[in-house]
Amino acid sequence: MRLYSKSLQKQVTKDFFERVMNMHSSENDLKTLNLNLVYNLLANFCDITDPCSGWGNIPESGDISLGADIERIKMIVNDYFDGHY
Repeated sequence: MRLYSKSLQKQVTKDFFERVMNMHSSENDLKTLNLNLVYNLLANFCDITDPCSGWGNIPESGDISLGADIERIKMIVNDYFDGHY
């Protein structure tokens, strides 16, 4: 796979790319999906509208885009795990 965007080249590491390319649709492989992998796939490879504040930033309260909701989910999960590890 050739990545043309310099920002994608910075975000998609060799490890990330290998994990995605070596996945199969078996249940065990799907269980290896973690939040960071899914987030990066959604933010970089899916046609999802960017949050108004951009990917990786706290969404504005009035932003009801799918991208903003993905950011909110990521924030909630990260806050939960940061408080429980």
